[in-house]
Amino acid sequence: MVDTPGSPQAHAHAHAHPHAHAHAHPHAHQRSPTLLQTAATARQYGAVRPVPITIVTITSNQKKDPAVVYASEWLEKLARYTKVEQVTIKPNPLNAKDPEQAKAEESRRVLAAIQKSSGAYAVCLDERGEDATSESMADILEKASDSGATSLLFLLGGPFGHTKEVRDAADQTVRLSRCVLNHAVASVVLSEQLYRAWTIVRGEPYHH
Repeated sequence: MVDTPGSPQAHAHAHAHPHAHAHAHPHAHQRSPTLLQTAATARQYGAVRPVPITIVTITSNQKKDPAVVYASEWLEKLARYTKVEQVTIKPNPLNAKDPEQAKAEESRRVLAAIQKSSGAYAVCLDERGEDATSESMADILEKASDSGATSLLFLLGGPFGHTKEVRDAADQTVRLSRCVLNHAVASVVLSEQLYRAWTIVRGEPYHH
């Protein structure tokens, strides 16, 4: 209904207290930034479907390796939000002396893992990729959800990285750091960041 001049509604509006905003609660601006950030994040991401995550990794690290144990702890936390599994590929499976030959054979097996996961959204982790942030990792979760992907693959390379064929086959290429990371360290960083990304999506207070 539109108020016309002289109507009771217009009269009430005209006599609204001119200082109404000045009498807002004096401590309203002191609300916890964490709570405000949490609410904003929840509005930003909305409902993100928990797409199963598969980490395809080229490594010979043993289960008792401290880095493997630490990464596993983060993956256990990540499993609270979505299904997580790891696919391990042996480095230099044919024992080639030429690093390029070794990388080519590793690449062939990584590509086979991508093809096996039909409908997956694949993310290649490579130093040539765009810089990743915790927020952009959360964006990847949302993107995979919105695209209808059946799973979300993260491709973690071996000592010599990925071939161009793997990078081209992936839907997205990112780098976890501008520094070159040891494979075991990269595995820990990836695991923790995936957990952090889910807390961002859910608007939980882990990420500050």
